[in-house]
Amino acid sequence: MINARPGAIPILAAVCLIGASFSLHSAAAVTQLVEWDFENETGLALDGLDFGFSEVSSVRLDLVAIGGSFNLTGSGFGIDSPGADDSDAFDGIFSPEGLQFSFSSSGTLTGLKFDRFTESANDAFSLSLGGGPGKTYTKADLTSDNSLLLNQDFLAGETFTLTWESGNGFGLESISAQMTPVPEPEEYALIATGGLVLFAAIRRRQLQRKKNPDPAFFS
Repeated sequence: MINARPGAIPILAAVCLIGASFSLHSAAAVTQLVEWDFENETGLALDGLDFGFSEVSSVRLDLVAIGGSFNLTGSGFGIDSPGADDSDAFDGIFSPEGLQFSFSSSGTLTGLKFDRFTESANDAFSLSLGGGPGKTYTKADLTSDNSLLLNQDFLAGETFTLTWESGNGFGLESISAQMTPVPEPEEYALIATGGLVLFAAIRRRQLQRKKNPDPAFFS
């Protein structure tokens, strides 16, 4: 049998509440792989826009077109610049085309997949994060199915910039990222409740000490 001191039980209960909330979040905090398909749902949501967003698995991807408007055709997804350019590709006929994108929560960018990306045309693009210097990627950096495999951490709202650098142009098929779950409202409520109980218990003990200063009462 446990002999608890006066006031110890509320404090223990508060600690258990807070500990339980963190345990719940740790159990739920398994990262989730999310993919945005630009040749289907995501492309349809952006088609004809200069900027827009696509939400998949409760994660929002915000995008801004560079050099024109987003355009989806039967051949692929790209940028349609004013004039006679390759309207469903990222190219540089009039100016370097590209896009900026950011996520609604933190995570890790794991891949970009392209189509019509060829070595013979010297296709290349640059990718940067948060306004930092861009890194150039060519066909040699991609897998056989034109995927660029990455492991780039980012924070919610941090902006990636992808820009055409050379070649005939290429389309974007998908963006994938490993997302970190955001705590649910009930988890925040559990933490807050535990904090309030802990504060009340400590305050109660302080008042008890003032009323009964005998140290034996608390031992």
